[in-house]
Amino acid sequence: MQNSGLESAAYNTAYQNTSDNISKVIMILNVQMIALLVHLIAFKKRRFYFNSLIYAFHFFSVFITSWILLIGMDSIITFFASHEESLAAYYSFYLFNFGLPLLYAILSIKKFMNIRRYWAISAGLVVMFSVTMANMIYRFIILVLTLWLM
Repeated sequence: MQNSGLESAAYNTAYQNTSDNISKVIMILNVQMIALLVHLIAFKKRRFYFNSLIYAFHFFSVFITSWILLIGMDSIITFFASHEESLAAYYSFYLFNFGLPLLYAILSIKKFMNIRRYWAISAGLVVMFSVTMANMIYRFIILVLTLWLM
């Protein structure tokens, strides 16, 4: 970054433009990866990949909805707490980004696979971990493409 003589604001703009262009393709791949993982977990219960793909779309829509709810809650918490670095903002971030999707993953995979609660908790944790890792890989790909295209 310093060798090319560009400031961080230029990299921020380039990263955002690259993110906007690539995010649609990566999201489709992200849903496919979740569906493949769920299909491998639920192969004995649900033999068709299509069922896992529907579950992945449902889970990913809840995951994205939790991010949208976080934006609304963040503005409400900032209004009442009068600053963004409050403890309530900190906890709401983790609740809406990890808590709600994890709860949905556990409850929905229990119903989807018709398994016991302790297996549903471990399967829900695996699904949530895979989504988190896929998002980290997504961010890394965007970072590499931003630096490569500059």
